[in-house]
Formats: sequence, C-alpha cells, structure tokens
Amino acid sequence: MLRVAEIALAAVAFIILSGTNFHYPLLGIPADLKTTEETLPFEPQIRNVYFMAYLIVVGLTVLNWRKMTLGIAAVWPITALLLLVWFSIFWSVDPDTTQRRAIALTITSLMGVYLFVRFDFNDMLRFLAYCYAVLIAIGFAYVAVFPEFAIHSDGDHAGSFRGAFFHKNGMGRQLAFAMAIFFAAWYAQALSRPVVLTLITAALLGIVATTSKTALIALFVLLPGLIAVHMVRGAALRSAVITLSILAIVWHVALLLYFTYEDILLFLGRDPSLTGRTKIWEFVLRLGMDVPFTGYGYDAFWSGDYSPGAPFGVAWGIGSAHNAWLEVFVALGLPGVLLLVGIIASMIFRGIVLARYYAELAPAVLIVLCTFLYLTIGASESLLMLRHTSFWMIFIAIAGCARALTARLSKQHEEAANDQLPAGPPVYGARPI
Repeated sequence: MLRVAEIALAAVAFIILSGTNFHYPLLGIPADLKTTEETLPFEPQIRNVYFMAYLIVVGLTVLNWRKMTLGIAAVWPITALLLLVWFSIFWSVDPDTTQRRAIALTITSLMGVYLFVRFDFNDMLRFLAYCYAVLIAIGFAYVAVFPEFAIHSDGDHAGSFRGAFFHKNGMGRQLAFAMAIFFAAWYAQALSRPVVLTLITAALLGIVATTSKTALIALFVLLPGLIAVHMVRGAALRSAVITLSILAIVWHVALLLYFTYEDILLFLGRDPSLTGRTKIWEFVLRLGMDVPFTGYGYDAFWSGDYSPGAPFGVAWGIGSAHNAWLEVFVALGLPGVLLLVGIIASMIFRGIVLARYYAELAPAVLIVLCTFLYLTIGASESLLMLRHTSFWMIFIAIAGCARALTARLSKQHEEAANDQLPAGPPVYGARPI
C-alpha cells in the first residue's frame, strides 16, 4: 500500500512538473493569458501547485536518500551542470531570477534522478507510459469539457489542438517523446501490445491535431532511430551495407534540401528564415560572444524589460533562443555547452553499446530515440536544461539508465571472462592415480 501511494505521488509530481497547464481551468484561470502581466493575479495559485510538487519531490528524495545520493553521483556530469547553474548566480545579470529558477531546475532534476534509481527499467517505462497516457487523456477530455483550453481559438493557430499544454508546439513535442516511450515499452513488453497500440494511435492522432510541423518532423526521426538500433544489432556485413545505404540516402536528401529548402519551407507553411528564428539566433550568438566563458546566468538572458534579450523578448514576445545549444550558451557559456555535448555523446555511445551487446533491445531503443529527438527538436526549440519540463526529467532518467545498464553489461562480461579461466594453477609433477 505504501509503495502504491509513493508511486501515485510520484506520478502527480511528474505530471505537474511536465510543463502542463491542466490545473488552470480547475483554478479558474482564464485560457487566453498571453503575457506575464496577465498571469500576475494568478501567480499565488500557480505557485501553490508547483509548491505541492516540490514537497512531493523533496519527500521522495528523503524517503530514498541512499539511492538518490548514489544516483546523483552516478550522473556526475549532470550534477556538475547543476552546480554551474548555481555558481552562475554570482555573475548573473539577474541574480534573483537565476536563484529562483535554479531551485526549480534542481527539483525537476531530482525527479529525473528518482525515476532511474527507484524503478527498474521496465517499471520506469510503465510509469512514464501511464503518466503520458494521463496527459493525453486529459487533453482529449478538455476538448469536450474546456475547449477554450484544449484548442487554440485565435491567431494563426486557431483550431489547433494543444491539449493540456500552453501551446500546440509544446503538446506536439510531448507527444513525440511519448511515442519514443511507447515504442520502447513495445520492445520491452512493459505493457500489453493492445494497450501500447492504443497509446501510439492516440499520440499519432494528437500530433496530427496539433498541426505542429516540428512534431511531425520529430515523428519521422523515430523511424531512422529504430533502423539505427537494429542496424547496430545486426551482423557486421549487413550493418556495413545498411550503413552505406543510409549514408547515401542521407547525402542525396541533404543535397536536395540544400538546393530546394526554400520551396520546401514554403510548402510547409514556413518562411525561409524559419519564422524569424535565424534572426533570433544571430542576435543571441552575437550577444553570447560578449561573455563566452560565463554566459549571462541561468535563465537570466530573457528576464525583464532591461535584460540582454529584451530587444527581441519585448518586441517579439519571446523568451527563448529557439535553439537548445544557444540557450545554454547564453546562460552558462562554453563550459555549459561542452558539458552538455559530453553528456549527449556519452548517451549515444552507451546506446550503441547496449544496442550491440545487451540482451534486451528496449533500453537502446529508448536512449537512441530520445537522443534523436533532443538533437532534432533542440535545433529549433530550447529543449534542454529547462525547469518544469518532462524533457529534462526524461533526459536525466535515460542518462542514469544508460550508465547503470552499461555498467551491468561490463560486469556480466567480466564475470563471463572469469568463468572461462582455469579454476587454479596447474600442479606440476603430479602423477595420475
């Protein structure tokens, strides 16, 4: 009973910290809030909800403090990133904002650590699949109960499905990661096949309903990810043939995109500057190069009317670089970017090792698919090191799982090698009886 209660509380914390606004209609908050000023009257109610999630995460951490301590040490590069976030308070252009959001990022990170230290791999998949199933169900239910929350009602996005999230693109990104988790659950047989098929179908319908082009592109990335996992799993000759074939296809597709990308973007309903993203990237990179080794402090670049990002943030109504790497660069400088590159490279390497040698394929499927999504979506959205997002919790969880499973694999190989050694030294001069 206590374990069931713990898992239920963990699910509540995960859902609240996933970036959803499902609680807005329950708190009487209007659906058409667009600016920070408009949300100020409702800040106490919103903070109370997050504070409840914080209390749950702290309680889970204390309850499992031994495992949590080992887990924090196991993902030491991520822990180093968090320490860098806290140190950035000293040089932040807005120390108060950096401090508050460092607390939020730390709580979000602890929830990610909890996922891989408290559950075994299949149980973690089951937990994540059910959490996403709840979010998808809430989104579709809100279409009937609170349509003003679940569907965009004005502007260019009118009629697009946003479910239990603030924006259709946010919902689309969530569904793309949900698909990766559902595929991994299929391989692991963590859930029955009919249940997984139902969840995959619901996620697909949701992605189509969001009309999010980024989510559709991310969805198409999942297939090459699955192919890559099976390719690594295969025999050497077959892997080489498939690799060369894929490289040839990618090369020709890249050439095609290079010469026709403007026509393709116009067909997708986007202007060639990716809806102004290239202008934002140029602006962010230029200012980031003024403080390349420190950045402006975690989450401080866009904070306030007098922040470094204010010329775009105020005029365009944005608070993001729309690129994961640039966002980390202006927050933490090159040290933060290099740490993040190292973490992702390690995850890819461990995913390849697990795909090649681990008995089950599901861990490699989850690691590779999610990594592909981080790299793909991160090219146009600030996806990494975000507080109150499921993306960062899952990132930490798969990093921890990748390390733990490769360590287990190494131990198994070491034990197998020891079993093949002679039991003891030969006895020279012994005569048969």
